[in-house]
Amino acid sequence: LAWEDDREGEPRCWLAVREVDAAGFAAPQALSAGECYEPVVQGMSAGRFVAAWEENGAVWIKPVGKGAAIRLSREEAAHATLARMDGRTLYAAWAEQAGEYKRVMVARLVLSGEGELKLEYAVPLENRRPADDQAYPALAANADGSVTAVWEDRRAKHTAMLAAHSADGKKFSPPFRLID
Repeated sequence: LAWEDDREGEPRCWLAVREVDAAGFAAPQALSAGECYEPVVQGMSAGRFVAAWEENGAVWIKPVGKGAAIRLSREEAAHATLARMDGRTLYAAWAEQAGEYKRVMVARLVLSGEGELKLEYAVPLENRRPADDQAYPALAANADGSVTAVWEDRRAKHTAMLAAHSADGKKFSPPFRLID
């Protein structure tokens, strides 16, 4: 379970784990050292988890319990989300500043047998600079490595829900509208 609260006077992200046979959750552990927003957690194989969050204007990801946090974003960023491909591989998406507007970025990561997380690549959903903000991505990943992303897009000067699909998680189809 991951959440954000202000118990220490400013927003922090927390994580609590409950083992299968335990009566309740273990004591919460802090995910971040700084101001933190929008934590997410993804189950992997063998009882392992990966968490992502926004901290001090950047998106971070970390295996729960082991390994160091990795900064995914290069510029100011927010709205992290995760999707599991298989027991070791997952995708992350977030909205990152690209000039005047934010655009959706997608990364593929692999969790080693020792619990270390390795970034394989991070790519923009679209190669061109955004014409307006893209935000709040959601992902779905399949075991074959294909990924579908959905996000809130404002290029039409109003909010539209767009989607794009990728067979390999690197090159995405042109965006298409989900709803009128």
